[in-house]
Amino acid sequence: MSISDYYQVKTLGNVKDYASMPTTGGYVATGVHGPITAVLPPEKAGYVALHEFFAGEPRGKHYHKVKSEYMLVLSGNLQYQLFMPNKKSIEQEGIETVVLKSGQLIHVSPPLAHIVTAIDGDVQAIEFAQEPYTPDDDIKVSQEILDLVDQVSA
Repeated sequence: MSISDYYQVKTLGNVKDYASMPTTGGYVATGVHGPITAVLPPEKAGYVALHEFFAGEPRGKHYHKVKSEYMLVLSGNLQYQLFMPNKKSIEQEGIETVVLKSGQLIHVSPPLAHIVTAIDGDVQAIEFAQEPYTPDDDIKVSQEILDLVDQVSA
């Protein structure tokens, strides 16, 4: 499998887009200026968080064994660096960089590692998952791998 088999990006329309969240049964409603609401049935929302990302400050630098996460960008541009969290995969497959704009949703499946950075200003986004957050499933990428990602990205 390749890196792109572990993530999917969608641009949401100006209607209730039930297909955007098939695993949760929820939907996102968007208006003229972008997303206005995200609705998840409470019994299916194991984790929901509102994030603010500051320009040029990378966050994440981790992967999950269980949690399959969604990120909906509410405002700004958010860059994802996506890669398998081991040296051999990075050397063979490299990394993929995806830039999300307001109104776009990314779904990242385990065990794809991700580094998330706001570009061109600050970003607000909603992260959600069907699985609950557990610290044991938030696996930090080693400094050796982060250094290799920087080398490959340069």
